[in-house]
Amino acid sequence: MINGTLNFDGRPLAEGRVLLISTDMNQLLGSATSDTFGVFQFNLPENQLPSSAIVMAKVQGPVLAIVQRTITLREREAIRVDIKNDELHSIRGHIKSAEGWPPYLLLRIDPLHVHGIPEGLEKFFNIVDENVIESWFYQQRLDSDSFELSVLEGSYSLAVGYHSKSSTRETAENYAMTSIWPGGEDPKQLTTSYASFVLNVDHDRTVDITIAPLVTEA
Repeated sequence: MINGTLNFDGRPLAEGRVLLISTDMNQLLGSATSDTFGVFQFNLPENQLPSSAIVMAKVQGPVLAIVQRTITLREREAIRVDIKNDELHSIRGHIKSAEGWPPYLLLRIDPLHVHGIPEGLEKFFNIVDENVIESWFYQQRLDSDSFELSVLEGSYSLAVGYHSKSSTRETAENYAMTSIWPGGEDPKQLTTSYASFVLNVDHDRTVDITIAPLVTEA
């Protein structure tokens, strides 16, 4: 058994996903979730323990963080994984609509590259365990016209929209982004329905997003 703790600014962090990955970054060896005390465990048979491995911890909203460290498994030392608040940057978004407003919006965000995480580990970003891969890293329901996230330095794919699940009307009005304006950059028009955009974060960022209805057949 391999034990460790996941902490945020020195305090135990619950519900963090922790992966144990081979040092060649090709194999998932184990998966765990931290408990109320930040404790996680990998229950691997003694004869399956490699001499070393990579521990990658994921925090999935509204603080988004991925950290990793290489450990020596056979030394039996407790693993400590720390995430520090002063390493995070904010993303503040404001949304306006060209016409009307949906019942709610869904914000979806996926990290593409995270500072300090080797490229070989990026394929594990959305992996839960050996049987489950998430469709997105983090999803948040928005009941207002703004949002705020805290993320590590890196590149992130963001999308905001609404997809009606109603089957009682002849038409269902969906909403998608039509333009985005990251602070300090030129506005960008989005010509594809349900498109996402990439935001590079190495400091606090703001972004203005415009949505518009898409009328489709139900």
